[in-house]
Amino acid sequence: MLVGSEIGLCGAFKDRLVTFALESLAATGDDVAEGLVLTIGACADASWRAEAEPPAAHEEVPATVETLAHTVSTVLTRLDHRRESEGVGRLVMFHHRPGERGGMTPVRARLLPIDPGWLTALRGRTWSSCRLPVPIGPPEALFSSLIRQLLFARVFTAVIQSHTAEHAERLAAMQAVDRSIVEKIDDLHVAHRLKRQDVITSEFLDVISGYEAITGNVLS
Repeated sequence: MLVGSEIGLCGAFKDRLVTFALESLAATGDDVAEGLVLTIGACADASWRAEAEPPAAHEEVPATVETLAHTVSTVLTRLDHRRESEGVGRLVMFHHRPGERGGMTPVRARLLPIDPGWLTALRGRTWSSCRLPVPIGPPEALFSSLIRQLLFARVFTAVIQSHTAEHAERLAAMQAVDRSIVEKIDDLHVAHRLKRQDVITSEFLDVISGYEAITGNVLS
């Protein structure tokens, strides 16, 4: 799953993510042509199509926080359908997150199957309450519901991080353009002053030449 941007004007945001995803999949021996790809974001979808096979499904990036939960639920429903109908058992997600010193960092996250090491570490944590949770319903159904909530939280977080990195990249691009404009204006001012000085010097020399021609006196 590729979580990208819906609009442009944010530098090489989408291209870096697609390049990172393809290189990461190639490094782990995954054949992109045999996998099922879901893209989130029109720009990410277009960049992926330019480099690989068209994705199996596509979702738009939610425009507001209020619609984010609905989009994530739709994505998970699509994934559930793919798992049941086509036997998809492994799922990785690629997205950007804000960098430590600004900018952005592409990330590969494993969604399915759940990392056994993470489950072991979770099991080893001390329960923070004096009351133990009481399971309700069959263990299989409860575990399936918890896994879905975990996937919901991870995809939800990935979309938010991608949004944050996208806006940071767009701001950086706009600031770079602003600095370029300021530098260009300064260069134009310098060129204008030099041109104006050349014109003044040329006119001054014409006046001197005319004076010398009329009076016969050569000014030193």
